[in-house]
Amino acid sequence: MFKFLKGLIGKKDKEETVSFSFIDEWFNNKLKETDLRDELSTVFDDVSLALKKINDSLVRISTQVITGISEEHKAVAEEHIGNYVSSMKHYVKQLTYRETRDFNSIINFDETLSAALQEMESLKEFALVKKFNEPEANELTESFGILKDAESNLDNLIRREHGLLYVAEIKKRMNLIDKKHKRKLELQTQIERETARKNDEEAYKSKLETDVDNLKTSEDYEKYDRMQSRKINLEKEKERTDSEIKAVFQPLVNVFRKYDVMELGADRALARAYADDFVKALYSDERMWVLSLIQSISDKLPEIEQDEAKRMKIRQSLMAVSEDSLKQVLAKCRAVEDGLKEVRRQLTAEVTARKLEDIKYKMNHAEQQIKNLEESILTHQKEINELKIEKDLISLERDLSSFAKVRIQ
Repeated sequence: MFKFLKGLIGKKDKEETVSFSFIDEWFNNKLKETDLRDELSTVFDDVSLALKKINDSLVRISTQVITGISEEHKAVAEEHIGNYVSSMKHYVKQLTYRETRDFNSIINFDETLSAALQEMESLKEFALVKKFNEPEANELTESFGILKDAESNLDNLIRREHGLLYVAEIKKRMNLIDKKHKRKLELQTQIERETARKNDEEAYKSKLETDVDNLKTSEDYEKYDRMQSRKINLEKEKERTDSEIKAVFQPLVNVFRKYDVMELGADRALARAYADDFVKALYSDERMWVLSLIQSISDKLPEIEQDEAKRMKIRQSLMAVSEDSLKQVLAKCRAVEDGLKEVRRQLTAEVTARKLEDIKYKMNHAEQQIKNLEESILTHQKEINELKIEKDLISLERDLSSFAKVRIQ
């Protein structure tokens, strides 16, 4: 006897309110109030009965001795009948159905039953079986009829309103919503954890800010502050001296580059260095070789630039480069560089500076952690919104309404 869920024609009761956590249980209970169990049991009882009759007929066919024909013809007939029995046993095995609560399995069985019936009825050896085993052949024909009726009834139970197809689809959607709901809970848990971590990081950052404020009130901080101010002033001074160098050499960058490309002198590497980074090149040019380079460029200017007007502008820029002006600028630059090196050395050795540097590092790390956590929280919240569980629940309510009135919370 096969055991299945009950049938699927629901009663029109008053609307019930059910939590989604219990909607599957509620739906199963509603199904039990219907009459599908008896109908399914009848179908599969008929299938079992037909299969038993087929097996009994096959046993008699396989054991019956063929008489009245020559040995040669008898051997051929027995071979064909044996093939028929083997094929039929294969299909009977396919149709030996086990009890299940999986609606998709029942639907798949209906397809298997329909296909097996077509195959069994189309076996060519049946005519030979009927010739030598007519009673058993008639029993098989009767069993085929029972299977056809069972398949027709099962197909009706599957496809009718609120049939197995309907239930399977409802179950599928419930499972999908359940997966989404579990994912939502996972995401909400992650958001809670990340929010707690974010709050901890913000509290830690606030503590670091307090540490900085406390340091600023210490006696050592005044000394540090003076050194830091000096460092800032020297950095600004360096920017100004670099601007002075830029004003001198920027108009000559293209000329330096042409001199190098045209290979107009052995000092073309120096020209390339000034074209690439004139500030760095000047700092490294302790013997002021750039002055001889300027003279060489001036001598070969007609080769470098054919346009007379442009040549005059270049010559003016070349004349602006003098040994005295370069020495003056370079001396100022080196004085600033030396001052920066010294103040940086002092800051490195200063306890307050080291403490502030450590706090700065920790604060940057905390800020990055806060940023990462905020981005992660937003990503999780976006995924929750994209799940659209509320929309799915409304759709499920609507499709359940013809079966049983329910409000899903």
